[in-house]
Amino acid sequence: MTCTHTERKDFRRGTHFSSLLFLPGLAAVAGIFVAMSQGAIAAQFGVADSNMKMGIAKLDGGKVTGYVGTDRSVKDGEEPVVLLGVGGGTAEKLCLSTLLDVPIAGAVSLNVSAGEKTPVDIDGLTANATELLTPDGVLSDAQLGRDGSTLDQNQLVKGPRGSWGLQAGALQARDVRMTAFNAGAASLRLSGLSIKVTPGRHECF
Repeated sequence: MTCTHTERKDFRRGTHFSSLLFLPGLAAVAGIFVAMSQGAIAAQFGVADSNMKMGIAKLDGGKVTGYVGTDRSVKDGEEPVVLLGVGGGTAEKLCLSTLLDVPIAGAVSLNVSAGEKTPVDIDGLTANATELLTPDGVLSDAQLGRDGSTLDQNQLVKGPRGSWGLQAGALQARDVRMTAFNAGAASLRLSGLSIKVTPGRHECF
């Protein structure tokens, strides 16, 4: 897991990080379901033995929680992750990519994009992330280092007693990059959905 804090400034209503680890993994599940291109849907999926990469040009979220824990990989067993949840918000220019090993075809890339013109509306999102980065993010009403069992901004993510947790009333970030085992959402409303499968390595970043 990468954690780099190169700068921290306190603002009247928020906390600014030049590189922010703990961001919710918003809308990473978007493109797997073709039928949801214009409507609100419920979504949940995981990719066994393949990490997803997700990029968002601009993220606005509310009621954020997260804690450090583990997730079970089919291939490698328990892996350290940051388990994240966000109550709701929007994501502009969402990109999701996953590398897959397909019989006969070999290595292929699944690429999903949405929200190019109209932002993706998100509700009740969660992710088990191994890396989360942004060059510019603001957490409002942030509490860092709170016991994971006491998180109460939402009912999506709550850790065991003694776990390192965080929560915030709101989050704004740009150029978000996330690598995660899986993600889920109570609902996503998508616009301009595109799904492409191409030979070789073609990831979001």
